[in-house]
Amino acid sequence: MRSVAFMRALNVGGNRVTNDELADIYQSIDLLEPTPYQASGNVVFDLPTGFGTPTVKKIDSLEVRLAQALEAQLGYPVPTLIRTASEVAALADASPFPEEAMAATDRKIQVMLLKSTPSSNVIAEVEDLLPEGEQLAFDDRVMFWLPIEGISTSTFNVRATERLLGVTTVRTQGTLQRITKKFLTV
Repeated sequence: MRSVAFMRALNVGGNRVTNDELADIYQSIDLLEPTPYQASGNVVFDLPTGFGTPTVKKIDSLEVRLAQALEAQLGYPVPTLIRTASEVAALADASPFPEEAMAATDRKIQVMLLKSTPSSNVIAEVEDLLPEGEQLAFDDRVMFWLPIEGISTSTFNVRATERLLGVTTVRTQGTLQRITKKFLTV
């Protein structure tokens, strides 16, 4: 079964990992056909034979193994979140905001992948950080964020949000659409 790993802080602080090095790390833990996409920590791969149905518990265990292999090889922690092909395709196709909200922005939906689904109290705390005019939508292990002009000009406190939500990594919905189109559609 095809899946995608989204790594955080892979190529930061002067650290550079080649696609070949990254693929070798994935293969070292028996992940099949690892194909890095862009230099921002996306790797498409197939689950090992015999993995079975990818339950949340099995994926959590695989995320831990992969993060450990990455840290052992690279020498620094690389938090990693894995989603199945169907989950990535659903995120790529999601329409979490009304059309009128989309019309008032630059239309670039930010998708924050989460380790777990936040409680209603945590969601309320995150929503309190949101600047006027911007929008959030939460779903299972994901937060969609619609900045007015873009993330570089937004005053949304992403660091505080990450402290509240735990392990996260952000991609644009456009990146998820390109991954889906290139690697996940038949």
